[in-house]
Amino acid sequence: MDKRKSLIDKIKSDLEESGYPLEIEVMKELLKNKWLVTPQYHYKDPIEGKERSVDFLCLKGGNIQAKEYERFYVNLIIECKKLEDKQWVLFTMNDAIGRENPEAYIQFVANSRDWMMNFETSLQIDNLHYNKEIPVALNHYIPFNKKDSLYEALNQSINGLYSKKKQVNKELQEHDFPVWNGYNMFVPIIVADSNLYQYNIASDEISEVDFLYYRTTGMGEIEDSSIVEIMRKDKLNDYLSKLNETIDQILKFIETYEPKDPNTV
Repeated sequence: MDKRKSLIDKIKSDLEESGYPLEIEVMKELLKNKWLVTPQYHYKDPIEGKERSVDFLCLKGGNIQAKEYERFYVNLIIECKKLEDKQWVLFTMNDAIGRENPEAYIQFVANSRDWMMNFETSLQIDNLHYNKEIPVALNHYIPFNKKDSLYEALNQSINGLYSKKKQVNKELQEHDFPVWNGYNMFVPIIVADSNLYQYNIASDEISEVDFLYYRTTGMGEIEDSSIVEIMRKDKLNDYLSKLNETIDQILKFIETYEPKDPNTV
C-alpha cells in the first residue's frame, strides 16, 4: 500500500511539473463557458508533412433562430505554454490594432451568395471582437538564451488554424446547398501561465501585460497576415465571457440582417 501511494505521489509530482495542469485549467474554463472542446487537435505540418497537434480546438455558435439555413460558428485554436523561468518579451510600437486595418487579419470563411452580408458580417466581427486600443506585437525576444517557445506556439496555432480552415472549406464545397449559408470565424490563441512582457520600442519601456495581439505574416501556409491573441491564464475567463457576448451579438446581427441591395440573393 505504501509503495502504491509513493508511486501515486510521484505521478502527481511529475504531472505538476509538466504542462498538463495549465491545460487542465484552460479546459475547465472552456467547459464552464459551454464550448465544445476537442483536446489534442491533430493536423499535418504543411512544411514537414509530419503529424502534429495543437492543445485545443473549440467550437461555439449554432443555427440562427429566425433563419433555418443560417449558421455561425467560432473556432478557437488554442495552444498552452508553461513558461516556468522563461519570459516572453513582445515588441510593440505605439500603433494599436485600430490603426492597422484589422479586418484584413480576420480568418473568416463564408458560404453565402450574399457578398454584402459576408462583408458586413466580417466588419461586425472586427468591430465587436477586436479591442482597438491594444497594441499589436510585431516581433519578440526570449531573454537569457532560453528556447524560443513562443515561436513554437505561434507556429502550432497558425498551422492548426490553417488545417481547420482548410477542412471547413472542403466541407462547404462538398455540401453545396444553395440555400445554406455558413459563417466560420477562426481565432488562434496562446495561453501562458505567466511572464508576458511588452517592450514598447517608441517609449523604450518594458511592462508586464496580461494580453496582447501578435501579427504573424507568412507563417506555415497562411501567406496573409493573421492576428494571434496571447494571454495569461488569469485573463482567460474574462476573455471567454466577453467572447460569449460577441457571439450573441453576431448571431443577432445575422438573424436581423436585411440586404441593402435589392438585387442581392
